[in-house]
Amino acid sequence: MNIADIFTIIGFTIFAVVIIGLLIFFVYLLLLDRNQKIHSILRNYPALGLMPRFIPSKAVHIPFSPQ
Repeated sequence: MNIADIFTIIGFTIFAVVIIGLLIFFVYLLLLDRNQKIHSILRNYPALGLMPRFIPSKAVHIPFSPQ
């Protein structure tokens, strides 16, 4: 076993850990959205409901400041 084989094994291991981590994250978000009771879009269409979380908004957000 040479150094190239070791780097290949390490690379595939890191890749697998990242993929498994992303899958766990998305399953967590799916379960979180399926179990909530407030927003019906998130419950019925979780993939569409997640889009605003990952797409940046063009709207200007003005913070609330009481006068």
